[in-house]
Amino acid sequence: MGRALVEAGLHRHHSVALLGGNSPQWVIAHLGAIFAGGIAAGIAEHLGPEEIARICIDCKADVIMVEQEAALKKVLLVQHKLPELKCIIQWRGEPPVSDQRRLARSHKKHILSWSGLLELGKLNPVGRDPLEERLAKVSINQCCSLVYATSNKGVMLSHDNLTWSAKMALGVLRAPGFNRTPSPGEEVMISFLPLSHISTQLIDIYYMISVAGTTVFPNTDILNNRDDFFAALEEIQPSVLYGPPLLFERIYHRLVTMRRSVSGVQKFFIDWSNHQVREEHGDCVTPDLERRSGIQSSIAKNTVCKKYKESLGLGSKTIFICRGGALPDRVLHFLSGFDIVVHSAYGQSECCSLLTSNIPKRFCKFSSVGKPGPGVRMRLGEGGEVQGEGRNIFMGYLNRENDTRDVMTEDSWLRTGDRATVDDKGFLVLSCFPADLVTLFSGEEVEPSRLEDRVRRELGCVAHCVVVGQGRENLAVLLSLDTEVEEGGGPSTRLTPAAQQWFRAARFEVKTVAEVMDAVDLGIKHVMQAGIDRTNLEAERGSYFLTAWEILPHSFSLATGELGQTGKVNRVFLAEKFARTINRMYTGEDYPEAPRKRSAEKFMVTHQLSNIVEDDEKSQRESQDKELRETRNIKEEVTEEEMAEQEEITEKERVESGDEEASRGVKEISISEKDSITKHEEAEDSDESVNNSEEDKSEDTGDLVEVAAVIESPSKHDEITMFGDTVEQEEEVVRGRRMSRS
Repeated sequence: MGRALVEAGLHRHHSVALLGGNSPQWVIAHLGAIFAGGIAAGIAEHLGPEEIARICIDCKADVIMVEQEAALKKVLLVQHKLPELKCIIQWRGEPPVSDQRRLARSHKKHILSWSGLLELGKLNPVGRDPLEERLAKVSINQCCSLVYATSNKGVMLSHDNLTWSAKMALGVLRAPGFNRTPSPGEEVMISFLPLSHISTQLIDIYYMISVAGTTVFPNTDILNNRDDFFAALEEIQPSVLYGPPLLFERIYHRLVTMRRSVSGVQKFFIDWSNHQVREEHGDCVTPDLERRSGIQSSIAKNTVCKKYKESLGLGSKTIFICRGGALPDRVLHFLSGFDIVVHSAYGQSECCSLLTSNIPKRFCKFSSVGKPGPGVRMRLGEGGEVQGEGRNIFMGYLNRENDTRDVMTEDSWLRTGDRATVDDKGFLVLSCFPADLVTLFSGEEVEPSRLEDRVRRELGCVAHCVVVGQGRENLAVLLSLDTEVEEGGGPSTRLTPAAQQWFRAARFEVKTVAEVMDAVDLGIKHVMQAGIDRTNLEAERGSYFLTAWEILPHSFSLATGELGQTGKVNRVFLAEKFARTINRMYTGEDYPEAPRKRSAEKFMVTHQLSNIVEDDEKSQRESQDKELRETRNIKEEVTEEEMAEQEEITEKERVESGDEEASRGVKEISISEKDSITKHEEAEDSDESVNNSEEDKSEDTGDLVEVAAVIESPSKHDEITMFGDTVEQEEEVVRGRRMSRS
């Protein structure tokens, strides 16, 4: 294979991009690229054409190897953007002849099948073998593998990183002095996690090479199919089960279902056996002289535990390693009662996925991720950040020196970014990963993974769930039911037999997700709410309560982007995809999927609407006040003119008559009329009040009224009456405007 890749155009320190599922061809191509002096770059098969092109440009891929024709079509869409590309190999099936001719004629690039590539490697080279020349130039500190599984940055791993980490993995899985080193062919593993991730490469390839073990590649996707997973366990019976928490939760639910299916004496013996074995293990499984194996626990292990473990395809010497998340303590204790002791490990791609671990038959403490591996040093930095140092630390990020500098300390320790504590016995207890924290409206940070583990434990029909509540006052959870997987890897709407049985135990006969959602109001919501209530009973504080939940119409999967390479949920992607569903859980508003015209007020914030209403009312009041002021100014101008005319007429009559008393009466009348008009303007009363005031005034000064009757001009009285009518009409107009506006 190495010679074939050299003949296909692979240069030294250039890459071979591997795009496909787990298979022997993937492993052979990976090792062949390293033998040829190149770099093996694993690419997740669910990525789109543009992402594939970006990675191939970043790693200078001379050769791209794909599994099937669907992946070949992705590469052909972007092959014109790849200047370094020389050859494309399809290892399953024959590539289309039309594509081969078109690519060779237009871009001088070749498409080969797997058999064609092997035939190319069998050709006898002329002169010195180029493969031998490249092997002679290989150095232990050169980059030989690139990992793009967890981020857009290429993690560079050297020959020394991989070989040394393989020896460390041997010290973890089969610790010398506590475990016997397996003989050739004795160690058996199932390769089902994506090989593009370094944790799978380390265990499935390099560790198995170091112990001459057997790696089995199943034909189906057992990671996303529960029934195929247990069928593979029964057929293969692996000696090491290495995987994410999802696998051990499946085993937990299967054992719980088995216990429910029996009654009477059988259930009594199961509970008795579980109690005896759990008492032996306790919270910390260590070789303690004070806690020795008793006769009762030995009987339980060799009878009940052995029977149920064999029914699952697990042997008495099978080792269980959990990586990629934490399991609830209740699940760990329950499984330990069946002699299934799960050892949690911790690591990242930057440290070859192994930094700390619980070592079988040496030490294991539940709710912790163990102690540093052999030859690895670990410390806690500022804020409890986990930092590591050893020969398993990566070389850096490809073409990203600044990013490499950010994750390394001044003394060359790796900064993982995870927060943790160390207990009195030296076990590392992870607290949270800052990127996954949910910050509530109050500012409190909540670690969601433990809550999600409890929900999955209480609701056996749920395959995945995600806790939401960023910036909200409380938490909610989105539930993804356990469904079967289609042939292409996408989720289906059919429930798995285990999920159907779970609903059947709750007296509901449903087979699809649609039937479950139709029966939510018929009683399923009470069953689901009961599981959520049991989860809330274990909450540390009130802010950890799950106040709302929603069943999603589709399950999470790697193909649709909700899950990552290791089975972890993609929280950022889910928050954007189900934004409407999350908003409905908190506000109760349900908008249709199809876009349509909506009123602007529906999307306005409450305080914005109140401000608009206040501004409108204020403008109305200002316009009304302005009109009223104009009316008053007009009345004041008319009153001043009439008073001046009245004074002139009175003065002329006084001069003609020469009557001083009449002159004094006219002045009094003028003053009384002026006062009455002023009162009328201030109180805005009718003319009746003015007449009443004049009558009251006339009763007190009757003689003055008689003089006024003598000197008053009829024509002038008519003018005053007309002026009063005009004022009344203007006031009625103002009142009408006020009523219309209000």
